[in-house]
Amino acid sequence: AQAQLEHARVSEAERFVHFGSSRSFLTQPADLLYGGLYGEGAGAWHEAFLHAMTLLESNAVDATRQAQAALTRCLGLAKSADAPRDALVTTLRGLGCVFVTMGRQQRAEVVYAKALTEAQALAAESVAYSKAISAESADSAAPLTVLGCWRDLAVVRRLAGEHVEAEKCWAGAMQALLAAQAAARRAEAAVGRRPQHGVTAEEEAARVEMRLGLAEALREQGRTAEAAAMIRKALEWRQHTMGPEAAESVAATLDLARCLRRAARDAGRVAADTSSAGQSDGGVVTATVTEATVAAAAAAEAAGLTDEATALDARWVAGLQRLCDRDAQEAG
Repeated sequence: AQAQLEHARVSEAERFVHFGSSRSFLTQPADLLYGGLYGEGAGAWHEAFLHAMTLLESNAVDATRQAQAALTRCLGLAKSADAPRDALVTTLRGLGCVFVTMGRQQRAEVVYAKALTEAQALAAESVAYSKAISAESADSAAPLTVLGCWRDLAVVRRLAGEHVEAEKCWAGAMQALLAAQAAARRAEAAVGRRPQHGVTAEEEAARVEMRLGLAEALREQGRTAEAAAMIRKALEWRQHTMGPEAAESVAATLDLARCLRRAARDAGRVAADTSSAGQSDGGVVTATVTEATVAAAAAAEAAGLTDEATALDARWVAGLQRLCDRDAQEAG
């Protein structure tokens, strides 16, 4: 009930911003704070972790360095008897966030990679335990932690311009999501809550979000045709399931517009490069028929993509305006 209440407080415009940009941001301190509260009791690790996150969100001049020192202390407390199983993973993710804030990109990548390794080990333990006991004991939380680590690592590698590595991270995140959903289905089917087979709209929505993260990595590599195809499918699913005016659909429209604009720039560059290659040093046109044809086709493709992107821009801007109007009506 509390979660539903918190969700109700989020405006439609805020949901648009979330679905349009959240894949570019690390897990926020508030989310890590919530993770730190989840566990067996409030021991020394909990107190130290909560203190570190409070510091990180404060306005103190040296807040980041203080938070780093507090989280370093948490590393020593993470394996204490009263700490939750995921204490070390949560601490490492907190440190990774701090290092990014401090501009220590390479250190952040190392820490997030370590968090992922630890999370995968916990997930493997959970799988072994559920197989030994029963399907009802299947743990979906462990693979979700792995998912969070993959996602954070994807963001860090995107910030570093390592888009091929970011692609691999989003693929890992998808695998972790599928594992979490499978574990949840097995646990629910074991107690007769719902059939074990079949994908719910909620499950598919989460998968669509992962695919959009992957599409973003493909777009940044210049693989715009693959990315656009993936985004179009995501947009179609969201419009059909949630409605064309839903915040999720409007955000996916923006994603597609971004991708097509990148594709248009790439096509325009091909046209320009091919045209310039067909000229001598004196500026005399010596382009072959093939070169001229390629240049013309690329130019036409760039124009068509630009036109479609412009139309999509108009759609998502109008959609965002409707979301804002809806928020204003509800507030009034």
